[in-house]
Amino acid sequence: MRVISTTSMKSMRLATLSVGLGLALTACPGGDGEKEKGGGGSGASSEATLGRRDAVIAREGLFGGLSITDTRASKYRLEVLGLERRGEFTKLRVAVNYLDEGGRGSNLGFGGYELLDPVGRKLYKAMAHYELSPRELFFTRGVRYESDIWFPALPSTVKQVSVLTPGSTSELPGVTVTDGPAAPPPGATPPGPTVSGTAGPEPGQTKVYAVEPPAPGTEPVVKDLYDQIDGESGTSTTGAGTQIEGLRSDVLFAFDSDRLSGKAQGILDKIAQEMAQRADPSKPVTIEGHTDGKGTRSYNQSLSERRARAVQAAIAPKLGQVRFAVSGKGADEPLVEEEKNGADDPQARARNRRVEISYGLKAGDPGAAGGTGGGAAGAGRPAEFRAAPGGVVAERRADGRNSIGEPVPFRLRVHPFYRDGAFLVGVVEATSEAEGVEPAAFGGEGIFGGQGVNGFSVTDGSGKTYLPVRTAPQGSEEEGTYVGSAIMYWRPKTPYRSYVYLTAPPAGTKTVTLDAVSFGKIPNIPVFGG
Repeated sequence: MRVISTTSMKSMRLATLSVGLGLALTACPGGDGEKEKGGGGSGASSEATLGRRDAVIAREGLFGGLSITDTRASKYRLEVLGLERRGEFTKLRVAVNYLDEGGRGSNLGFGGYELLDPVGRKLYKAMAHYELSPRELFFTRGVRYESDIWFPALPSTVKQVSVLTPGSTSELPGVTVTDGPAAPPPGATPPGPTVSGTAGPEPGQTKVYAVEPPAPGTEPVVKDLYDQIDGESGTSTTGAGTQIEGLRSDVLFAFDSDRLSGKAQGILDKIAQEMAQRADPSKPVTIEGHTDGKGTRSYNQSLSERRARAVQAAIAPKLGQVRFAVSGKGADEPLVEEEKNGADDPQARARNRRVEISYGLKAGDPGAAGGTGGGAAGAGRPAEFRAAPGGVVAERRADGRNSIGEPVPFRLRVHPFYRDGAFLVGVVEATSEAEGVEPAAFGGEGIFGGQGVNGFSVTDGSGKTYLPVRTAPQGSEEEGTYVGSAIMYWRPKTPYRSYVYLTAPPAGTKTVTLDAVSFGKIPNIPVFGG
């Protein structure tokens, strides 16, 4: 037995081939699901159905195929048995059953789980889990395998979280946090006789892999979640008690100029009004100018600083006694790479030309640290669990690319989206229609480079685009990742449930248009309350 201390593992950078992971293998909802008229494309149902609420938090899906060294994928059933506060830690108990053809399935392991607090806007990384040894390479059909995964302590105010899983069981919302062992819900499958020690389990038995909690004082890993809204004038980012307004220089200034345009004044007036209501006056307002990589370093440095000063001069009179920290960064901190496939990318350079206004939020603001959720939608409430994704509201086909650039056909089926706390969860089903197992990326590249579902975004008709949630602001020194599915190797002709957490549009929004990149823009995707 090996117990893996997850905090000692380096965060993985989003791989270029990262792809939307997993679709549940159950495609149709129960009879008492929420319904709403929807539509949009070949294969769409006439009614959008969110699916039946389920007391037992369990889903079938594929595990494996997550890296270049793990190309196998097998079908399993995953069940959450409990989530308990245990002093300075939180214990997640799960059970898995191998369901595929044949008597034994590939090594599953218990790594890759995360806890997401959708109201408090936090992501909790696992601290310890069981890792199968080389002598435990297979799971046996008919055997129930249980194990614990340890996480940082959850605040006492957190009542429910979403469990993010490493397979196509995907996101499991609505998991209740208890202060002790919880009674199994009605309909839960009772465990069989427990096998201890090194004894090989037989069908009908339960094998328990015990994991001790981390050592007291072990450093927890808890990430703030940042939502992003992209509009005509720039990108707004909210998270960790901070608001960042990334304003496009092309909107504020003429080429090579540091004089504000007429349009800029109206934009800055609106931002100043919002700052007067939301900004914490005890914290400084930071204004940074940025250029693209064209021109000399000294020229870009000077231009970026002069533009930052111009923005300060425009908003300062409307804010009273506020401290400012103003600087120019030149081209040293780009948001995105300015070359794509070896060629200059004008759109990327335009995104890098910007002025950023950053300020702390007042206590109690929806986006403040310890607040109740930010973004356009406010806090909301945790979603309830539904095993099935609901009806198919749209279907598209497009080619992805394998590791040597050859086309790989993919089919995308879109299900209703739902709100989980402060966020919107996009749910799709992705299927490789290749003949064999392929390492492939689908969906193309999103606005800020996310691949697969992590590059998807939605619009609501207001001119704003709601981008994927991240664990760090775009362009920051900390390397952030998206909160969504990722897989490299695809079992052919097999649907994978894939999810992505998106910035939520305002409350009351009933439908959105999904920008699925290479699959195109898909209108009228229903949005449910969760």
